[in-house]
Amino acid sequence: MKKLLIFLFICGFATNIYAQPMFATDGGSMSLGGNISLSSSGGDLYTDSENNRSFNVSINPDFSIFIVPSLSIGMEFLARFYSQGSYSSNSLGLGPSLTYYIAGHKDRRVYPYIGASYQFYKYAYKDTDTDYESDSKQTSITGRFGVMFMLSSAVGLTMEGNYTTVTSTQGENDPVKGNQFYFGLGIKSFIF
Repeated sequence: MKKLLIFLFICGFATNIYAQPMFATDGGSMSLGGNISLSSSGGDLYTDSENNRSFNVSINPDFSIFIVPSLSIGMEFLARFYSQGSYSSNSLGLGPSLTYYIAGHKDRRVYPYIGASYQFYKYAYKDTDTDYESDSKQTSITGRFGVMFMLSSAVGLTMEGNYTTVTSTQGENDPVKGNQFYFGLGIKSFIF
């Protein structure tokens, strides 16, 4: 896997040397994207027994390069923090991604796309009231589908749905699995 990623990055940079990208999804073009979310929840529904609100911050940037028109490889990052009263948790992770833009070999205003990513991250949590703290290692595999609407030649609005399977391992315990479905909006900017 590592050798394949190195080979794909070399191909992407070689494409950059021989041809100047002409549009967002052309070979040699790069994209920056991601999302940031902040939330605070309170009231009878969300506060804990001591009436503490919860606070959640999530940052998910990504970077990719088009190795050929329509096909990009990249890296996704994750940083997440949660706290409520004496309890807090955080996650840090990263992993490779692959995205194919359907009809991305042409300059268009709308690009449907499909993609996949793999992420490895570490999840740590602690409770200061009980002096309990622990961590776990998690991996996730995500399949995604979406549509990108070009707002200008270098900025696109994405509408995406994805399905993620997560495997969490804590110490010597057996792995625990789960899944998530997500739908959201995002922004991607392109450098070409």
